[in-house]
Amino acid sequence: MNRQFFDVQSLVPWFVLGHAFFFLTACQPAFERVEGATMGTYYGVVYQGCEVPQLEIEQVLTNLNAAFSTYLPDSEISEFNLTSAHTPVEISEHFAAPLTAAASMWLETDGALDPTVGPLVDLWGFGAERGSEDPSQAEQDEVSRVVGWQQLTFQDRTISKAVDGLRLDLSAIAKGYAVDVLARLVSQAGCKNYMVDIGGEMAVAGHNADGGPWRLGIERPDPDALGVIQLVLEVTDMGIATSGDYRNYRVIDGKRVDHVMDPRIGRPADNQVVSATVIHPETMYADGYATAAMVLGVEQALKLADEKEFAVLVMTRSEDDAAAELHYNSLMKNYMVSTQ
Repeated sequence: MNRQFFDVQSLVPWFVLGHAFFFLTACQPAFERVEGATMGTYYGVVYQGCEVPQLEIEQVLTNLNAAFSTYLPDSEISEFNLTSAHTPVEISEHFAAPLTAAASMWLETDGALDPTVGPLVDLWGFGAERGSEDPSQAEQDEVSRVVGWQQLTFQDRTISKAVDGLRLDLSAIAKGYAVDVLARLVSQAGCKNYMVDIGGEMAVAGHNADGGPWRLGIERPDPDALGVIQLVLEVTDMGIATSGDYRNYRVIDGKRVDHVMDPRIGRPADNQVVSATVIHPETMYADGYATAAMVLGVEQALKLADEKEFAVLVMTRSEDDAAAELHYNSLMKNYMVSTQ
């Protein structure tokens, strides 16, 4: 998506990044900024008081792409997806870390977050391998046979699948994990004040140039009002991720069908949730829990957030032209500055 940077006289410059908007005040000391493309989207790193070579950042991102990209035929995940059942495959540390997190989140969400959901995404026409826009029940049943984390064996950095056709897709947490890796790189370089963003998943630390917490604007979940801010959060020393279905959907027989799949039923989620934002110490977990919230629905998402002690905001819409309704727990309320 396009990004723009606005200088508005003496007002706060507006940094537009993915699903969230970052406000940086225009006073000294100056923040450095590097940006580029990665993982099919953009990355941006804003930092102060240290040196972070862009070549080093991009090498890290290249290594992560080599592990997670389902579009690269020679990536680790692509090569695993082509293996036959019961074939053990040794994986790298970068591959194992998010896979370990996915295992715990699969249990915590009762299967709402499932990295084997890729065949369903393809079947419904939202993946790299475009399937039917309206698959038959027989097609859904056939694909559901190869979807399910319980059919994956993962131990001591070795994985194998129980059935042919099972494929991994870590897109629900890969960008969040990459943000965490870059945040550690920036921190180890001596930066105390920084923001790392990859496609709208981010980590922020310290303060902005005005000496206050980072101000993050969450986008209104409306395909006809992209770029309009719904509310503003003030966050520091945390990871944050937003998942939404209002940018990637189709209308089939007069009904909106979203790209977020519910792996438990083998179909797109259908619960009026249009956006979910999570704040968590690790962006990888914020990323995964935000995706899970899209599947779980309001009540279960709020329950999970309170049990696991993370901040969550879920937006719902009862009708396509209705205003979004906001649902959040007490932890999220502490970060909220204003709503529109």
